Amino acid sequence: MAIDEARRHELHESARRMLGIESGDTLMEMLPPVGWADVATKRDIDGLAAATKRDFDGLAAATKRDLDGLAAATKRDLDGLAAATKRDLETTEIRLTSAINDAVRGSEHRILVWMFTTVLTAVLGGTAISVAVALSV
Repeated sequence: MAIDEARRHELHESARRMLGIESGDTLMEMLPPVGWADVATKRDIDGLAAATKRDFDGLAAATKRDLDGLAAATKRDLDGLAAATKRDLETTEIRLTSAINDAVRGSEHRILVWMFTTVLTAVLGGTAISVAVALSV
C-alpha cells in the first residue's frame, strides 16, 4: 500500500495525540520522507562506491592512453619539424655561402682591374715623364 501525504499527515496527528506534540514530531522527523523502499542501504551505497571506483579507474586508464598517444604524436611532429628546419638551414647556408663567394670573386676581379689600371697608369705615366724629360734636354 502506497503512503500518500494525507496518510502521512494522519499518522503524524495520531503520534502527537498518543505521544504528545514534541514526541510525535520527533518520531515523524526520524522517519524517511518517502517509503522505506526508496531509502538506500549501506549495501546499496557500497555497490555504488565500487561501481564509481571502477568507472574512475577506467577513465584514468583511458586518459593515460590518450595522453600517451598525444605525447607520441607530438614527438613525431616535433622530430619532423626539426628535420625540415635542419634541411632548410642547410639549404640557406649553401645559398648564402655561394652568394658570398660570388660577391668576393666579383670584388677580387674589380680589385685586380683597379690594380692593373693603377700600375699601367704609373708605368705609362712614368714613361711619359721620362720621354718629356728626354725631349726637353
